[in-house]
This record gives sequence, structure tokens and C-alpha cells, in this order.
Amino acid sequence: MSKTLRPGFWDYLLVTLQFLLLAAYLFLPELYGDYLRQGLQIIGGLTMLSGSVVLLWALLQLRENLRVFPTPIVGGHLVTKGIFRWIRHPIYSGIIFMALGYAIYNSSFNHLLMALLIFLFFYIKASYEEERLAQVYPEYAGYKLRSGMFLPGGARQEENHSKTDKEKNEDEDGAGE
Repeated sequence: MSKTLRPGFWDYLLVTLQFLLLAAYLFLPELYGDYLRQGLQIIGGLTMLSGSVVLLWALLQLRENLRVFPTPIVGGHLVTKGIFRWIRHPIYSGIIFMALGYAIYNSSFNHLLMALLIFLFFYIKASYEEERLAQVYPEYAGYKLRSGMFLPGGARQEENHSKTDKEKNEDEDGAGE
């Protein structure tokens, strides 16, 4: 004989949310379409603007080190100041954010897919570029730990690397308590 279960709290909550989401899907564009569209245009515009600022800042900083190929320029130097302090590939970041912002601004699923493809392409190109940079600049490994590929992201890693071995052991000992 099988056990009979009664619908519980989560059953009712999930079914209620399901119907609310479906109703929002059907009626939201008609009721709030203009507000939603305007909100997306503001978010998309700010995202494109942010991407443009990051891109321009990076271009101005690279100057003679600027090159379209992933292989480092002969006689160049590793730029780790300014925006490059936090982001290793800010030009790619700027382009990605501009593409994403444009997709959001236009509420375009096709452009969103293209922005995803652009991101994937730049991830592959940046990974290859990082291999090349590490071959030319021995300090690149440390720089990589202190910065993010496309977004600032090295701060937490920097804290871990600045701890002494004693502090790390104390952290590990205290983790199980």
C-alpha cells in the first residue's frame, strides 16, 4: 500500500508563484510595457556607457603597447597601473559591456545571444593571450592573482596571499570550530 501525501506549504507556494509568473508573462508587457522598456533602456544605456569608459580608459593607457594580436609587442612592457590594476583585459571588458548594454537597451534576445558569443570569444582569446604574456613577463603570474580577467576580482585573492603562513594556519585551525 502506498503512502498518500497531502500538499504542503511548499506545494501551495510553488503553484502560486507559477501562476503569478505566468500571469506576469501574459499581462506585464501590456500593463507596464512602457515602464519596463524605459527601465531596460536606462540600464542598457548605462551599461553601454560604462563599457565605453572602460574601453577608452584602457586604450589611452596602453598607448605604444596597443596591438590587435594576442602576442605581446616586442620591446613592450606589462601595464599593471590604472584600470589594468584591477582588470587584465579591460578593452575586451568594454566591448563585452557595450554589446550587453546594446542588447538590453533594445530588448533583443538575438543581440543578447551575440553578446554571449562575444564574451566566449574574448574569453578564449584572453586565455591564449595570458599564456603568451606569461611566457614574456615572469611577473604576470603574480599580476594574474591580483586582478580579474574581465571584472575586478583580485582583492580577495590578494588578502589570502598577503597573510603570513602563521595566519593561514590559524585560519585553517579555526575553520573546524
